[in-house]
Amino acid sequence: THLVGTRDVDIEHSTYGAFPAWLIAETRTGSVPATDTLYLSYVDLRPLHWTSTLGGQSRMALEFTADSLYGGTSGPSGNQSIMLAHGRDLVAGSAMTEVVLQLMPHRVGRVDSVSVLEVDLGASRIIPGALSVDGEQDLDTALGRFHCWVISLTTPDGVAHYWLSESDPVVVRMRQDLPHRPGVVFEEALVDRR
Repeated sequence: THLVGTRDVDIEHSTYGAFPAWLIAETRTGSVPATDTLYLSYVDLRPLHWTSTLGGQSRMALEFTADSLYGGTSGPSGNQSIMLAHGRDLVAGSAMTEVVLQLMPHRVGRVDSVSVLEVDLGASRIIPGALSVDGEQDLDTALGRFHCWVISLTTPDGVAHYWLSESDPVVVRMRQDLPHRPGVVFEEALVDRR
């Protein structure tokens, strides 16, 4: 096990373009420090605007409309313009994924389709995904024992497993085999809650 850093996610009421919105602010420290801000429509949680800074040198800014997104990335490897069409089921980033997991209906066997936005400095794409509630499990963590829904997000790139506490929905653990890195697993665990 190698600790790569910590992650802090805050969600608050805000406005974007003079309209009510949710603001998700995510800060990561450690090996690759990063900050993300994502504005979601207050009513239907559609992405509106997403900015990100990675390692202090790479940046991304995206603007979302009802059926498309546009923006770009810049970094040491160069710049990239991004223009993609999307549907209403778009999930943009890990923090938004966690919000969707908290709000979706939970029942073992439930499956729902989503479109997942992948952005890196080389290319951007929207890929199909499926969210499935696979079961329930008790999970011991640094904060105690949680009874959790076990939920999977499956895409052509692989599967990420989430443990979402039932009583007060929050992701307490996430585990993902990294694509193109056999045997390497990325895992997140809840260690503090404010």
